[in-house]
Amino acid sequence: MGKKSRTKGATFENMVCGILRPISQGVCRNLDQYQKSSGRDLSNFPYLSIQCKNHKNITKGKIMTALAEAENAADDEYKIPVAVTKSDRGPTLITLELDWFVTLWQWLEDGDL
Repeated sequence: MGKKSRTKGATFENMVCGILRPISQGVCRNLDQYQKSSGRDLSNFPYLSIQCKNHKNITKGKIMTALAEAENAADDEYKIPVAVTKSDRGPTLITLELDWFVTLWQWLEDGDL
């Protein structure tokens, strides 16, 4: 991965952190991910294993790859794999499996969040 691509990814991760910070003050880029072969892009956001991707064109394949990476990085604390994706001049999207969406909603309804 070239320097321009790494910078674009880091800038996007920082942007997502800025958007999520009002919800979770401690959210930050996970710099440890670069020491490992896989890892979530953001840390300290409760329950979510977040993988961010910012490409010229976001395809279904790129979204599924990001979701798979988030799934591989999930653990007991960050259970729910989420892909945050954006294409150039496009909206920022969040993708998670329907079962996890239902689980999140149930936790919210039960007051477990």
